[in-house]
Amino acid sequence: MTVDKQTQYKQKITQARTSFQNLVTSLTEEQLQAPVISEGNTWTALDIVAHLLENERGMSIHVHKIRQGKEPLPKGFDLEKWNAGLKERMGARPLPELLEGLAQTRAKTLEVMESLKDDEW
Repeated sequence: MTVDKQTQYKQKITQARTSFQNLVTSLTEEQLQAPVISEGNTWTALDIVAHLLENERGMSIHVHKIRQGKEPLPKGFDLEKWNAGLKERMGARPLPELLEGLAQTRAKTLEVMESLKDDEW
């Protein structure tokens, strides 16, 4: 992958994150706490922000495992079960804390992207 392609990907995820943060920070506290998904387990907008934070953190771990020739997921991994337990693992966190976590994980994601060699993409 050329540096230009890496730059394009980094710009796209940076732009997407900026748009997402603009949207989330425009919501009222009532909107952040309102249920937005209720299939099986009720999720609020804050729960979804926490999910995105944990998801990006997990993706970095997967990249490191793949680079080491390891399977990124354990045998029998159940995505539905993992997601169902996410709210409990993350707990109730205020939006500023979640946004800070998103910024930190995004910085690490960009570092990982920068470190990838052409044959690792």
